Amino acid sequence: MAIKYTTSEEKIRSWIEEYGGVPVLVKGVEENGKESTEMIHVAFGPLLPEMEEIEWEEFFERMENEQLALEYDDSAPRGKIPDFEFVDRDRELGEFYPESDLPDSGDPDVLRNNIIPDSNGE
Repeated sequence: MAIKYTTSEEKIRSWIEEYGGVPVLVKGVEENGKESTEMIHVAFGPLLPEMEEIEWEEFFERMENEQLALEYDDSAPRGKIPDFEFVDRDRELGEFYPESDLPDSGDPDVLRNNIIPDSNGE
């Protein structure tokens, strides 16, 4: 299993579409012990009643507003639902690149275009 993290819109959309997924809002879910009115997710297969398909633009806008990154398995066989999760961008990415070790490109959004290696450095 090769777990990676990314905030790149191009990589996220490509990966989701490669596995046949669509961006959705899930309504009326409980998150961290409190009810949330809606949260972004990815549907692979038929939508459940609490899911509403959304446009990519809205999906990425919500990811940005909530400062999320996609944690995903890029080695899952095609035809199977891959492992993935939306994680707090600062918390998860900080584990791999402490603030002082972030790649310096002169662009404050440098991580938006990089895939962060898994914890084994792959």
